[in-house]
Amino acid sequence: MKLLVALDAGTSSVRAIAFDARGEVVDAVAREVPVNATAAGWVEQDAELLGGGSIQVLTELAERLGDRRGDVVAIGITNQRETVVSWDRRDGRLLYPAISWQDTRGAALCADLAEAGHGEEIRSRTGLVLNPYFSATKMAWLAAQGIITSPGHHVHATLDSYLIWRFSGGRPESLFVSDLSNASRTMLADISTLAFDPELAELMGVDLRALPGLVSTAGISYPVAQGLPFAGVPIAAVIGDQQGSLFGQGCIHPASAKNTYGTGNFLLANSGTERSRPEAGVLESIAWRIRDEDPTYCLEGSVFTTGAVMRWMRDGLGILPDYEQIEAILQRTRTSDGVVFIPSFQGLGAPHWITGVKGGVFGISQSTTADQLIRAAAEGITMRVEEVAEAIEGAMGAKLDSLLVDGGMTRSDALCQLQADQLQRPVRRSGTLEGTALGAALMAGLSVGLYSALEEVPFPTHVGEFTPKGSASAARSRRELYRRYLGRLAPGTLAHEPH
Repeated sequence: MKLLVALDAGTSSVRAIAFDARGEVVDAVAREVPVNATAAGWVEQDAELLGGGSIQVLTELAERLGDRRGDVVAIGITNQRETVVSWDRRDGRLLYPAISWQDTRGAALCADLAEAGHGEEIRSRTGLVLNPYFSATKMAWLAAQGIITSPGHHVHATLDSYLIWRFSGGRPESLFVSDLSNASRTMLADISTLAFDPELAELMGVDLRALPGLVSTAGISYPVAQGLPFAGVPIAAVIGDQQGSLFGQGCIHPASAKNTYGTGNFLLANSGTERSRPEAGVLESIAWRIRDEDPTYCLEGSVFTTGAVMRWMRDGLGILPDYEQIEAILQRTRTSDGVVFIPSFQGLGAPHWITGVKGGVFGISQSTTADQLIRAAAEGITMRVEEVAEAIEGAMGAKLDSLLVDGGMTRSDALCQLQADQLQRPVRRSGTLEGTALGAALMAGLSVGLYSALEEVPFPTHVGEFTPKGSASAARSRRELYRRYLGRLAPGTLAHEPH
């Protein structure tokens, strides 16, 4: 049977996963990647651990497949978005650590642009709000620091570009491209014209010569260079991780939506082939473009810090032995006893978009236990998701009948149940926890003709539906307490609450 390989270069790990033509996992290899954060809001990663680590996991996967490696017909790449890598195309020298999507060093530039009245212009063209989350201000910082001194040789781009460049040989003439799903998250691409906007680049202080060419998500074919794992196999699809999850969940029709629980949470809804231009609390991006067809757009609400909270409790506080304990803790701890945890380590994303807000824990006492703090964090995540779901519904003008979920944290039945109770609507868990990687693999399969049409793509079924068990009044009470403390932490946020 023919195989598809997905390279998933995420925030906390890089993974290589082989799928068969039915979308079933055959084998997988993962490697953790550290994240380096400072109190100043700077978040960086070693780009070599992302690029070199990607080569390592693919090498190990090829070894594990043995004779079956010859069955691999295509590779799909999916990656953490907005993160910026800068390097010299002449020799591959990295110019600076990868600046993470979580990094907020561009906040001052965003404030200056907002004060100058450019916010609406940027939103109209890019579908995004002025926020340091996006790539443009990170690129502008690199240029302002004198790191990009020879544009064209010195380049900065989202992670997909760096990976394609590495896998196509890592030479001066090697491919320097980015797909539209990633480009639409830079705050430099006009998502109507499907091109980087020269006026926006000038406004940001970004040289167009340092940016990649733009290509479709699928319908591409970039053979892996000799000497690298899976040499000769085409990279046939490239897609940002959250759009990959949207596709991998089978959300191919307008108004279908999914929520991925990863380092952050990302709720996306397919909005069709026409721009919808939502209100400022919700983002609009390119979901994917297949060959030269019209692009599919999506609406998105981002919660910057969710799974990262549990990682902090494990590595920072030492109160969570390992992620597998989350389920047991939530099952045995039925109440947070009034403790409210607001997960905003990197500021507040949708629908508030406030940079500089820190996380907060309220209502603790001498009797508060570590388990209650962990439960409060889980409840805080579900309420941030509720805020985003309401904003997406407002933008679509329709209620979500249910929420499709994937990602590592959805291994916990108790967390899925908490989310259903808070939303007061069903939560349906994907039949695969690898929705993001599966989306890239299936897109690659579509690209090389393994599937002749979208209707033939074997999207996963959903295993486990969690219907609300807690009362609507209990959900409202939790939300009211959350709102009260959020208003103290970030005055003005209540304006975004539904009436």
